[in-house]
Amino acid sequence: MRNNVVCHVCSRRIPKGSFIQICEGVYVCRPELAFVQAMRILAFPAAVLTGFEICGAFRMSVNNQPALFQRSPLTTAAAIADYLEQCGGMHGIVEAKHAMRYVRDGSESPMEAKLVILLCFPISLGGYGIPLPVLNQTIPTTDAVRKATGRASFRCDLLWPQAGLAVEYDGADHGERIADDSIRRTALAELGVHTVVTVTKRQMQNEAELDLVVQRLKHCLGINRRMPTCDWSAQRAVLRRTLLYGDDSPIYS
Repeated sequence: MRNNVVCHVCSRRIPKGSFIQICEGVYVCRPELAFVQAMRILAFPAAVLTGFEICGAFRMSVNNQPALFQRSPLTTAAAIADYLEQCGGMHGIVEAKHAMRYVRDGSESPMEAKLVILLCFPISLGGYGIPLPVLNQTIPTTDAVRKATGRASFRCDLLWPQAGLAVEYDGADHGERIADDSIRRTALAELGVHTVVTVTKRQMQNEAELDLVVQRLKHCLGINRRMPTCDWSAQRAVLRRTLLYGDDSPIYS
């Protein structure tokens, strides 16, 4: 046996079809089972990020290799939820169901997923408690918009359709698409997305700057909550450290 292989025994019933054969005599866990197993070793925010990864179009950096983009999703949030219902009392199920409250399909980059977590985790877990958006949803254009832009559709990174609000992550990979794109913003306004807020990596890393962004989002979403009476600054610091600086210590367990 290889030195880096660890055997585990599961005494609980594992749902049928939990393993995929990749060659003769070799099977691997299907993504939904791997997600359950990840709950045993990852910090809670990192586990949620893993959920975004396997339901999204990116793959996280591994062993200093660059992240991968434009990949096909390995599964969907609905498929994970359905699988969890079949798992009975398997170890990690409770934590996995909790994590799936915050996972959505369609994320296209690690920073985009991290931004959703920062914005939408509840205050008690260090987030801002913003309602979860839909991710990279296609917005068909009208004839007039198509004529002006040559586009049959647009997509926004984070979208709250009912509020006509979108957030775009301005990263090095697609900053030119967002910066000073007045034509795009005008077209989106014609399609019902009246407010487009840009968030940069620097804003994500600077808590005070992100606070200002969140105040604008809350105003657009009609959120007028009182400030929490408890001090959640420690939880916020841990969440930011885990997501933005790679601290995988087992928190929120």
